[in-house]
Amino acid sequence: MSNQHRIVIIVSIFILIIAAFFIMVRPALNQNLDISQKIGDQKETNSQLKERVLQLAGTKDDFNMRYAQYQKYSVRLPGRTNIQFLANEIYEIGQFADVEIQSINFNETASEDGKIGIIDINLILTSPYYNILIFISTFESMPRITKLESINLSYSADGYPNMTATMIGKTYYQIED
Repeated sequence: MSNQHRIVIIVSIFILIIAAFFIMVRPALNQNLDISQKIGDQKETNSQLKERVLQLAGTKDDFNMRYAQYQKYSVRLPGRTNIQFLANEIYEIGQFADVEIQSINFNETASEDGKIGIIDINLILTSPYYNILIFISTFESMPRITKLESINLSYSADGYPNMTATMIGKTYYQIED
C-alpha cells in the first residue's frame, strides 16, 4: 500500500470520526441548549414569583400593622353604650362557634362613681360541649372588656351531645359627660 492510500484512508477515517461526532453529539448539544433555555425561563419565572411573594409579604406586614392599630384602639372602653352592636357581636361569635343562642338579655347599670357603665349579659345557648368552649373562649377575647361571672351547663332536651349553657357576664363602657 502506498503512502497516498494510507493518507486517503487516514483522512477518510478522520472525516468519519468527525461525522460520527456531529451525528452523536449534535442532538445532545441541542437538547442541552433546550434544557438551558427552559432553566433560564424557570429562573425568570422564579424571580417574578419571588418579587410577588415579597410584595404580598409587604401587604401582609401592612395589614398586620393596621390590625395592631385597630386592636389598640378597640381595647379602650367604648365611649357609649350600643347594645345592638354588642348583640351583633355575640351573635357573630355564636355563628363562628356554631352554637344556637336561645336568648340574650341585657341590663345596664353604672359604677358607683358613675364614670363606667356596666352591661349585665344573660345568655342561654345550646350546642355540643366543645362548641360551647369555643364560644366561651371567643367571647372572653372580644375586643372589649368582657367578664364571664358564671356558667351553668346541663344536658339539653335534645339529649346528647347537645348541652344548654346559661351564662352570666358583664361588659363595660365609658360614660361620657
